[in-house]
Amino acid sequence: MGVQSKNTRRPNRIRINSGNRNTKIRFGAAMSPRPSVFAPLLYAGYLELGIERLANAGFDAIEISLRRVDEVDIDWLEKTLAKNKISVSAIATGRICLEDCLCLSNTNPDVGNRVYERLVELIRLAARLKASLIIGGVRGKLAVISDEQTRQRAVVIDTIRRCARVAEDFQVTLLLEPINHNETNFINTSQEGLAFIKDIGNPSMRLLLDTFHMDVEGENLRAAIHNAESQLGYIHFADTSRLPPGKGHIDFSAVIQTLVDIGYSGFITVEILPKPDDDTALYETAKYLR
Repeated sequence: MGVQSKNTRRPNRIRINSGNRNTKIRFGAAMSPRPSVFAPLLYAGYLELGIERLANAGFDAIEISLRRVDEVDIDWLEKTLAKNKISVSAIATGRICLEDCLCLSNTNPDVGNRVYERLVELIRLAARLKASLIIGGVRGKLAVISDEQTRQRAVVIDTIRRCARVAEDFQVTLLLEPINHNETNFINTSQEGLAFIKDIGNPSMRLLLDTFHMDVEGENLRAAIHNAESQLGYIHFADTSRLPPGKGHIDFSAVIQTLVDIGYSGFITVEILPKPDDDTALYETAKYLR
């Protein structure tokens, strides 16, 4: 995985200063307790080291990618987070579909029940960790045949509505993430995401915007943020080809200014490839954000 030895004095947390006012935006990074086929995760399989490095780099939070709750010892996780003064911003769920083939778009009732049970377990965990829950890659893909697509969409809406009711009871925010057309054919743009949230009709669900996916879809990032405004609950930062911010052509200064303009006060989490290695990707991202 290419983790380098690095002894650094812990700096102050990364903060945005816009003129005379500091925003409440907090920064995190996406990690996993296990190696994964989903590549843009830092320190995959080395969670303790990743949390320590995250704190050392001045970040506030970890976004943790989980297939199921027993992938990590929760008591250990809470102690490690407290020791490093790091919180959990969100739990990502895409690996449930990518690695276990349990996708929301599967119309098999047994599969649907298993996905629902996994998500409910993770909602309960999110409540314990005071985190949000991401509904992104776990959606899966739609079939080519339109009639089957209609059935799939109905199944997804029903399951997410059920999850949203549970999330509302536990005071957990569900984050719907549009994903680019190269990875799925189901909710690709911010507009499609907003329309789907309206279909769900539950206040526990909000929009997650990912700069990488928006860039692939050719969206105007500033316009998408303004359009989402009241529904915007979370941000993923990744540059061109999922590289660390500053390594591609995305204008993150403009994105951050837009977030400041709308009064955004949530998390920005970097979901990036560990290139050339985990440490370099993390520390160069921290330097760029500063």
